[in-house]
Amino acid sequence: MKYILNLHLSLFFILFITTNEQKLDLRTYYSDRVTVQQNRGWYDIHALEVTCPNEGILKNFVLRKENNQIFYEYQCYSSVSPDEDYGEPIIKRVTLTTSYDGSYTQGLSPHLSYINGLSCDCWPDYGLHNFTILVYNAGYGNYNINRIALCHGIKSSYTSPMNIQTQPKTGNAYSLDTFVDVLVGSTEQETDEIIGYPLRGFKYVVNYNRRNSNEVTTYYVYSYAKLRNMKVVRDSYQQRFEELRKSNTQKN
Repeated sequence: MKYILNLHLSLFFILFITTNEQKLDLRTYYSDRVTVQQNRGWYDIHALEVTCPNEGILKNFVLRKENNQIFYEYQCYSSVSPDEDYGEPIIKRVTLTTSYDGSYTQGLSPHLSYINGLSCDCWPDYGLHNFTILVYNAGYGNYNINRIALCHGIKSSYTSPMNIQTQPKTGNAYSLDTFVDVLVGSTEQETDEIIGYPLRGFKYVVNYNRRNSNEVTTYYVYSYAKLRNMKVVRDSYQQRFEELRKSNTQKN
């Protein structure tokens, strides 16, 4: 009995001391800038890419407008190094890509209603690493809206439903101004126990005024996750094994 117990303790100790903690850095980043053109609506975010460095995942993002240019400001949980992390990483080295093509035989309009319901989201236990909205001519009068989302696996302790809604804003249906300065994702402060609040995904919601189709009310719906500190979990197990070892009074 004691031999088996000591064997388990030895294996646990070996695994514990030979692993390294993944170090993540929360920083703010900015996308490229695009000059806004009159009445181009959602076309202005065509090919505007949001991506986290070193295979990180998003915490939140905001579409900004400055000097007639739009760009994304966003926060990422990213490794401090491009090198592989080992041990108990909160970001798994598993990447899945989701994409969607919406075809319109009569062409696409820059009216914001054309992106109503368009989502950039990941499965539960995955965080959003990168997203892009694209529009292109598919030929024969067909135009496609394509959204690409890259997702990284995460060790989450909680994932919210895709139902958290930002504050609605009303404005011109051919301008992205109603989406400007709207933060998508968590603003909660990280703690020793919950060390991250990654964004799982989001979608655009656009409702137009039936009496005035040039006016829309827009908002985002999004989902986020909570990341547990696996070091705390391991320390807890180590303490339990230590207490078990000290309480073992059986002699050889």
